[in-house]
Amino acid sequence: MSATSERIHHPTDFSPDSEVAYNHALRLALATEANLDILHVDRRVQPLGWSEFPCVNETLERWDMLPAGSFGNDLAGVHVEKIAAYGKEPVQPILEHLDEFPGDMMVLATHRRKGLDRWLHKEIAQKIARSRSLRTLFVPQGCEGFVSASKGSVQLEKILIPVDWIPAPQEAVDAACELAEALGSEQLEMTLLHIGEDMPAIEQPPHVGWSWRQRSATGDVVDAVLDEAKELNADLIVMATQGHDGFLDALRGSTTERVLARAQCPVLAVPATETAA
Repeated sequence: MSATSERIHHPTDFSPDSEVAYNHALRLALATEANLDILHVDRRVQPLGWSEFPCVNETLERWDMLPAGSFGNDLAGVHVEKIAAYGKEPVQPILEHLDEFPGDMMVLATHRRKGLDRWLHKEIAQKIARSRSLRTLFVPQGCEGFVSASKGSVQLEKILIPVDWIPAPQEAVDAACELAEALGSEQLEMTLLHIGEDMPAIEQPPHVGWSWRQRSATGDVVDAVLDEAKELNADLIVMATQGHDGFLDALRGSTTERVLARAQCPVLAVPATETAA
């Protein structure tokens, strides 16, 4: 995610959890001057009313980023599209939209609950992300995240980046830096966590107000990552991913999937294209 992105996708099921993810998607779009696509797939045959979508104007007015009574699709420098699709399941319509309108990033809510009472539950969210190689910010159920719903302010002060030789971690490190810089994080602690010996060499870009530290741990990788995140009170976990289908080995029991299933803060999954040097 560069300082200026082109398009951010936010599939939503209109649940309270998706509303938290929507706040993050909108704030990131504002920060990066990106187009924001809000996409909902509905099983009903009747047309979906736009009033059922999040009201971007009201959100920006609440955040004091837009004068009261504003209207239109170009809002505070962000062009917002609300897309309604219809189908028995959401994955294919969403993937077709991603193919037609390639993006830089996707923001998804994930639900910990089991069953099919909501279509955008964890398995579907990961399937969507796995099928397209783009950075995906997952916002777990019950997580407030780093964007204030009432003010739109950002609290991104501590980022945890688990690193290993495979997949190569540098792209995750770079993605964390780009996101933090775009959101204007002035005081930031970056923690690189390696499970085992011989941490791979990682370039740590200098930035005024930012600090870096390296930590090592032993034992189960997922437990170590979650324990470190809890101890740090991390605002975000950033992980490089490498899947059998080009992204997110999530559905195959990967470290990323297992961390996401238990994380108490947002998780940014970054497709890795190379192995560490």
